[in-house]
Amino acid sequence: MRVRAIGSGVMPASRTLIVADVRTHTERRLVDAWAAEAHPGHLVVAVDELTDDLITPDTPVQPVRVTWLPKERAGGQRLNVGELLLLSEPRRPWQPLQKVLTRVRPDAAQVTPAEPATGAELIERYRERYGREDDEGLGQFVRRQAVMSLDRAQRSTLGSRYKVPRLIAEQILHKPSFREGLRSLSSSLGVAEDGVLADARAALEELVAVQSPAAIELWRSLLKPMHAHAWDVDADASSISQLRELNRASSLVFLPSHKSYVDPLILADVLLEHDLPRNHTLGGANLSFWPFGPLGKRAGIVFIRRSFGGDDIYKFVVRHYLAHLMAKRFNLEWFMEGGRSRTGKLRQPKYGILRYLVDALDIEPTANPVLVPVSIVYEQLHEVSSMAAEEQGGAKQAEGLAWMARYLRSQREHLGQVSVRFGDPLPLRQALAEAGDTAQLEKVVFAVASRINAVSPATATSLVTLVLLGERDRSLTVEEIGARVRPLLDYLDAKGVERPRDDLRHAAGLQTTLQRLADAGVVEVYDEG
Repeated sequence: MRVRAIGSGVMPASRTLIVADVRTHTERRLVDAWAAEAHPGHLVVAVDELTDDLITPDTPVQPVRVTWLPKERAGGQRLNVGELLLLSEPRRPWQPLQKVLTRVRPDAAQVTPAEPATGAELIERYRERYGREDDEGLGQFVRRQAVMSLDRAQRSTLGSRYKVPRLIAEQILHKPSFREGLRSLSSSLGVAEDGVLADARAALEELVAVQSPAAIELWRSLLKPMHAHAWDVDADASSISQLRELNRASSLVFLPSHKSYVDPLILADVLLEHDLPRNHTLGGANLSFWPFGPLGKRAGIVFIRRSFGGDDIYKFVVRHYLAHLMAKRFNLEWFMEGGRSRTGKLRQPKYGILRYLVDALDIEPTANPVLVPVSIVYEQLHEVSSMAAEEQGGAKQAEGLAWMARYLRSQREHLGQVSVRFGDPLPLRQALAEAGDTAQLEKVVFAVASRINAVSPATATSLVTLVLLGERDRSLTVEEIGARVRPLLDYLDAKGVERPRDDLRHAAGLQTTLQRLADAGVVEVYDEG
């Protein structure tokens, strides 16, 4: 058996406490072998067995974990569904397979040490956060610190795309500001503190999403048919590079335009391909039906109640949850419009989540989130007919497995291109300061919407249908359509707006676009004379 380690994890010569985040006998064996070589004679303790008495001021503490590396594949190909369903996901293989895997592919297992710390540093950090006495023991605090430190260290191996938040509910529940807020809430509501704490814990369990790499891969694989065949994705890579740099110091809050159910899937794929961490995407609880609800929650989807204005405890928990995510530089995403646009224009925004995010700034004064306007523009959408029916008074179809099956069937046909563009980032604290004391949120949202519009490209289909809809009760020849489209192209060029790649100034480009619309049943073409 060969064990490969990243980094030295070298500590002073005093007895080192090696805190091992291991879940199986195979992982423990690998860590013991690494420790025998890197720290011979030192103490190895599983993270769940860590107790207060093991941590003394002169004790060096070295967190360590086994990282399971995926098999190298050409072009960064992701895992297939078969591997996932067989529970052989290489980032943490099924326990019976780990022993076999270390034999047939010894380089699959890599022992990853995190940044070490002294017991004195950890004790001081514990006292600064909780005071000298708290209902959470020092061992429990160090255990959580070790796991978070290992998550950071592991990202250097697996990449930033899998930024996995663990122990979030536990961290929030033990924050002094959270406990103080609960006591104040208990007093104002006239409810026993234990009851408020129980309700807050339940709300956290309902809200908190985790990011399991296996669940993320399975989520993407299962939902890939919803968009992979329908559109070719065109994303602005230069803007993403800038966002990656911003993300090193700040949490990013992605605020996309909303036109389709697949918006979050397409944006997630774009960010993943450019090595940005997966967002915590806030979605309506109406989409949390089985099995997508439990799986989505493990893939970073935060299912939030549609309405909770009268639940003070739930509102309190939402604020603290958002504050925690910002402080830990996890990225957020939601749709300001609340629902899908029926016209292509931005809808009247909803201010609720943004209000909670602004409130959360007071909870975490050092957090400095950056708003990222995102434009997602489709050449065509299968959903147009159902949305048009709803606008005319038809009932909205309830989401469920039957709805999902119908939606997947409708997405088999290729519809052209989807363009993903990123507007100029806007630091939230700066935006609030510039907005002044009146109508702050409205001004911030207006700035975001303006930046979305500024980078939204015009599509060939939108220009042609605009011309056709401008003629009531009559058809147009290709030449007549061209004569009406050309002034629109001139206007876009003068304004510096990104316009279609298809050459709509000539008949060939117009006919290509008209054929797409005809294939989709949007226009009728008469070519018999």
